[in-house]
Amino acid sequence: MSTSDTLATLLDTMIDLICLMEEESELLALSGPRGNIEAIAQAKIRLANRMEAQSAALSRASPGWIEALEGDDRRALAETSEDLHRAATVNSAVLERQLELSAEMLSAVGKELERVTGRGGATYSRRGDVRRRRSSPPLSVNGKF
Repeated sequence: MSTSDTLATLLDTMIDLICLMEEESELLALSGPRGNIEAIAQAKIRLANRMEAQSAALSRASPGWIEALEGDDRRALAETSEDLHRAATVNSAVLERQLELSAEMLSAVGKELERVTGRGGATYSRRGDVRRRRSSPPLSVNGKF
């Protein structure tokens, strides 16, 4: 396989990864039920691994291949790399916000659980000591701890 063919395959993989990240970002931005985010995450990992393997193959076959690119090939790689960077930046921000929301939700559920079960309070002893309970009740979401 020539350098041009391998580069074309690499660019296709990068474009597939861009599309997948954009799809995931859109799904995560929606309220309510979403598609299978786990499958998208696994596909992103596979594409990133494929992209890394293709890049390594290009480097083995032709060290300095990036510097040797000219014309349309150089432009295509630069544009696709910029698009990939943009998509990854947006995807990262959406994922970080989703994780923050999940942490806030779990914290609120935990506090409500402590309030409802009465396990979150403090005990006042006859000597004037105030002791906070260290153990918290187990918290499960969808039946899983």
